[in-house]
Amino acid sequence: MKSSLLILTLIFSLIQNALGQEKGVMSAEEIFTEIKLNSQQSKNPNKVLYDRFLNKIKSDTYSEQTKNELAVCLFSHYIQCGSFLAFKTAFEKHTALIENKPILKTYWKTISLEFSEQYKAMFKNAEILLRKSEKAGDNQNISDAYRLLARSKMYLNEKDSSLFYANLSLNFAKRSNSKKAVANTFQDLSDIQAYFDMIGKSTSTLLKLNQEAERIKDYYLLCWSTLMIAERSFQVNSFNEAKTYYRKALNIAEKNNLNTFKVRIFRGLAEIELSTNKLDAALVNINQGYNSFYEGDKSIFYLDFKSTHVKYLIEIDSLAQAKIILEDNLEDYSKYKSSNGLGKTHHLIGRMHFSQKKWEK
Repeated sequence: MKSSLLILTLIFSLIQNALGQEKGVMSAEEIFTEIKLNSQQSKNPNKVLYDRFLNKIKSDTYSEQTKNELAVCLFSHYIQCGSFLAFKTAFEKHTALIENKPILKTYWKTISLEFSEQYKAMFKNAEILLRKSEKAGDNQNISDAYRLLARSKMYLNEKDSSLFYANLSLNFAKRSNSKKAVANTFQDLSDIQAYFDMIGKSTSTLLKLNQEAERIKDYYLLCWSTLMIAERSFQVNSFNEAKTYYRKALNIAEKNNLNTFKVRIFRGLAEIELSTNKLDAALVNINQGYNSFYEGDKSIFYLDFKSTHVKYLIEIDSLAQAKIILEDNLEDYSKYKSSNGLGKTHHLIGRMHFSQKKWEK
């Protein structure tokens, strides 16, 4: 009897130890999520996040595979936040972490070329990615390669080729084992359709993405697709529908700690109020937007938000303040190599001069 109890006790102890070890092993995504949550409590979240990332990759606690995945988490985080300069710097510094993953390295090199606006080089690199992926026979990687081919053709204004590659990407995404592959393809397809003024089709694709994101419980994509539906509604002057979706997006962001979306949401709400000449309501959203981000965060979304603030300042004839913001934005958009941002900024400078009746300027 005693020996039986001893054996049961030993078995129970072994099971408990095994469960404890299993619970103690965190995935790279879980580790990075913990880093993000902890850094948000600090006065300088961007610096703290990066410092903690460095501590993890220098530690002997984690395997090379985990460090590899942590690098990917960092790259993805910067892109999702619109911190493209930080992404480029991180990619240059930490490419070595993915050196032993040739397909992954080629994928992120292609992304890096996209954010440097080197679209012909991006296309060539995506072709290399496709060949490597086809050789490996992985449907998800093939789908990713076609997605990047589609995006590069979009930037090169080749509509038919862009849509052709996007549809190929969707076909391979459906054959892959990745639960996010189809959602990622819907995301890019909606962007491409909007780029070529196919607003109705883009909205339909976003609604599919919204459903897919909800199904796989990807709250980042759920918030992003809801935000984009709001933007598409705004583009066709459906202001009430746009407001509804912006508020839905805000609700998703607040529930899931997706704070980087807030400045984009408040910008959209302010744009609606400006379009209907409700300046007081626009100012409320502008103030909420400024309160929703960390002051040291120079993301592309923050620069876009400041452009909306400039529109408000021009409306109330506060041109000296508008000029300061526009000069800052010109400098920052130049650092980002954002042709779109620079174009919009010069347009706003033109509007400012127009309001001053400086016709030649």
